[in-house]
Order: sequence, then C-alpha cells, then structure tokens
Amino acid sequence: MRRGVFGGLLMAAVSVGAILEGSASASVVDPRQDWVVDVATATIRNAATGACFTGTGPDRATITQACTGGPAQRFSVFVPVIANRASGLCLTGTGPFNPTIMQTCTGGPAQQFAVQGRAIRNQFSGLCLTATGPATPTVMETCRV
Repeated sequence: MRRGVFGGLLMAAVSVGAILEGSASASVVDPRQDWVVDVATATIRNAATGACFTGTGPDRATITQACTGGPAQRFSVFVPVIANRASGLCLTGTGPFNPTIMQTCTGGPAQQFAVQGRAIRNQFSGLCLTATGPATPTVMETCRV
C-alpha cells in the first residue's frame, strides 16, 4: 500500500525547484526553523547550525546531525509530503513539542507539509519543523516566521 500512495504522490508532484526557490523571500525569525531544502543534493539543512535533517528509521524520532549525504539524509519534497528516498517513509508530525518521526506514507494530515520561505510548516496543525540541537529529536513548534 505504501508504494501505491507514494507512487500517487509522486505522480502529483509539481515543480519543486520553482516552489522552493520562488518562496525564499520570507525570513525566519527562529533560526531553529530556518531550513535550506537543496534539490540538487536532496538534503534538508538547518541554516543556523549547518546540520542535516536525518531520518533514523521507522517510527523513530528524526534528528539533525552532521551532513554526510548518506541515505538517511536524502529526501524528496513532494507537495504535500517529505519522503526519505531510501526508505520511502514520510516525515510525520506527532503534535506540539513532540518528536517528528518517519512513518509509512499515507498522505494523512500529520504528513502534509509545505515549504514556506525557509520554514517547513505542517498544513494541518500550522506548526513548523524545529531543530532542537545536534543529534536530538526535531519537533513541531509554533512557527516564528
């Protein structure tokens, strides 16, 4: 089933480069929410720390850590999901101040994200992806953009 949902989302993908580059004018007040989505390298890097968003496995907390370009740090941004290229799992918000995790892609509300300027916002909750420190879980917090 994951393949069907993921494949359907892939078919619905839009020009990601235009979305990401065209919206870079918004400024981020909280540096922990300042993300650079690099389509060329398929990485999502926190601009303040230089650390990369990293998926650690199914149902496990996502973290930021030194960028290696390894499979756990390579993501595709499809509107509205962010999926790890190696595992096919999707970024999933679990509520305010709770760790974000990677789960089977369903396209449900907890997996619907938009890149707005340099913030990554859950379209359902309105919360933003927030780095909490090196090798510690990323969380969803009130957007400060």
